[in-house]
Amino acid sequence: MPDDIPTLALMDPEIVAVELVALARPGKSKSDTRRLITQGGVEINGDKLLVADEKLLMKSGDILKVGKRNWYKIEVVRAKSLITEHLRLDPLELQDLDLMTAYLPAWEIV
Repeated sequence: MPDDIPTLALMDPEIVAVELVALARPGKSKSDTRRLITQGGVEINGDKLLVADEKLLMKSGDILKVGKRNWYKIEVVRAKSLITEHLRLDPLELQDLDLMTAYLPAWEIV
């Protein structure tokens, strides 16, 4: 394993295997990614991943190996709320955007 491997950031620790590998291989098709997984070309922490539709529970520090030479360190990033006396900051969910813009002035949504 190389000394300086790139980091792959995940917003949610629970992810389907084919989606995880697709994040590491932008521009590649899902069918090509599935084939790579089923042929044993993907490892997580040294264990081969053979089921493309398997749900995985990743944690920060996990190592993903894709193919022979591509290594990634997993970093799970959690969006958190910040609440102060006069301000409340929550991560904005895309499905809530229409409802929020209909009832809140535009300057309140950042």
